[in-house]
Amino acid sequence: MTMTAACTSNSDAEQVEMTISATVGIDDETRAGQVLPGGYFDSGTQVGVFVTGQGNTADIKQNNVVYTSSGEMTAQKWIAPSRLVLTDQPWQAMAYFPYDGSPSFDVTNIPLTCPNDGTDIDNLYTSWKTNISKARPNVRFILQHIKAKIRVQTNVKFSTAYNEAVTHKPQWTAAAIEGTCYATSGHYNAQTGEIVTTGTNGLSSVIDEELTEAFGTHYAYTEWLVLPTASPGTLTIRLTIDGKPVKYSLDNIQLRSGLCTEVSLLLDEQSLRLSSQVLYADWESGGTTTTYDGDTGLMEPTNPNDN
Repeated sequence: MTMTAACTSNSDAEQVEMTISATVGIDDETRAGQVLPGGYFDSGTQVGVFVTGQGNTADIKQNNVVYTSSGEMTAQKWIAPSRLVLTDQPWQAMAYFPYDGSPSFDVTNIPLTCPNDGTDIDNLYTSWKTNISKARPNVRFILQHIKAKIRVQTNVKFSTAYNEAVTHKPQWTAAAIEGTCYATSGHYNAQTGEIVTTGTNGLSSVIDEELTEAFGTHYAYTEWLVLPTASPGTLTIRLTIDGKPVKYSLDNIQLRSGLCTEVSLLLDEQSLRLSSQVLYADWESGGTTTTYDGDTGLMEPTNPNDN
């Protein structure tokens, strides 16, 4: 998803208009400006933009102005309903997504929810971009994720003897998470990225996935968007396989905004266990992966095929 701003000027050469570009990515010192796979916005996307005097948010130049994308990827342009003519004095700007034009909108107190019903989207924000002026009219916004993603992958590997004995292939029909490392409601300040969480609840996901092929190995996965809490906490993963519950718990999990916490589990006829290290990965595919350095987890062996 991307937003792009370009510099234009009218017939008066002294007037220079601010233009923007925008993508979703990573805005840090080591990988600043990197556009991740999936980092461009669809044509017709709307973002809200604030422009103020540099270091003075009370000196408002543009107050929650909607910019709409037109075109795809590197050819994308961002169009505002009115022009903003720059001066020689430096200004600053920030952007957020999705745009909210309601009269009660407060950029410092944007509600956050995690409905987990297929309608959930992530909220995005940028840090303030400074030194915008006639000499530097093009603003490149790199929007960052507010929410964290949890991805659980279950790998299945039953023995040949077990596969020969069963009369059907196991089905993973539901998954749920619960714990204290995340919340499902709260609000955030789009000018700072600060999150305040207000509620922690379990989230469930209904799936219907065949988990194994005869005499072979297969896997299935599901994902949740959540709000990371300020402190590490617990994460319990509950799976339903052939109508029977299986669970696995982890301690000292610290979720991070904009990163996906990947948990890979292995199910056999004896137990459910962690099959590899818990990893942090970039939200979009193709990014870097780092090893989770918390507790290795607490295993509760359960045979989903017990009667």
